[in-house]
Amino acid sequence: MSGHVFISGAVEGMLDEAVLRRLMKKVGAMAGPIYGKNGKSFLLQKVNAYNQAARFAPWVILIDLDHDDDCVPPFCNSVCQIQRGI
Repeated sequence: MSGHVFISGAVEGMLDEAVLRRLMKKVGAMAGPIYGKNGKSFLLQKVNAYNQAARFAPWVILIDLDHDDDCVPPFCNSVCQIQRGI
């Protein structure tokens, strides 16, 4: 399997894991370990750790917005502020 890109991931739950694995397959990547699967709040608590891991290998985090924000940038900004304690 040389030449494949392995990507680790983090998701909210089992359904999200299936979606992430399908997306990775679609783009020709191989799924590495998939972490999380304990809900959005657990995942958000671990964002900094996953971000640090991404310094050394490819990572993707799959989070649905539910009713948190209308689009991704404001949600990401609010998550970053929470992680920095702002």
